[in-house]
Amino acid sequence: MMFTLIFALLFSGMFFLLDILQKKVFTGRAWSRKATHVLSGLLVIPMPEYLGRGQIIFLAGCFLLLLLVSRWKQILSIHEVDRFTIGEILYPISIGILALMCLPEDPAAFRVSTLLLAFSDGFAGIFGELLNFKPIKLGKNTKSIGGSLTFLLTSLGILLIFHGFSVDTIVLYSAVAIGLTLLEFFMIYGFDNLTVPVASALVELYLLG
Repeated sequence: MMFTLIFALLFSGMFFLLDILQKKVFTGRAWSRKATHVLSGLLVIPMPEYLGRGQIIFLAGCFLLLLLVSRWKQILSIHEVDRFTIGEILYPISIGILALMCLPEDPAAFRVSTLLLAFSDGFAGIFGELLNFKPIKLGKNTKSIGGSLTFLLTSLGILLIFHGFSVDTIVLYSAVAIGLTLLEFFMIYGFDNLTVPVASALVELYLLG
């Protein structure tokens, strides 16, 4: 119970601190959304060491409710984007699904999938804008080649760090990273926040585990 409260306070503090920074310091940019994406993953990764599966799902549900209310009432700045997306809503849903799929049997699969969600997807959004390659339109959404390259390299790096490097496995890890990159590329409205971690968890559990 104590660790559940600690993580709840850490998440709440992160949300509102980043929101204050967005409104007072980084005005005019969707900075808080990207920072929340990455930092949330950093807070989620150690959870299996301290919380059971049910507690993680409970916390994910609580923050899903918080984000739904915030989106409805326009409380937090993470909802302020110039396109339609429900990515921030799908994020806690993904964490709950990962806990249900992976825990307590395979915490490593939970962590790898969370890292891919937080860093591969998060860095793709950040560096996709910085690299400024020609964007590609998918319906009313825009995808960045620079973002996809960032996603690919970050995903491959995460897989190599967790599973180790060898000549025999580099082709397999590269294929997994390419597959996840293509999945992320064709997802719109923020659904990559759901499909990428769930797909990576399935790969971890049934192919790489």
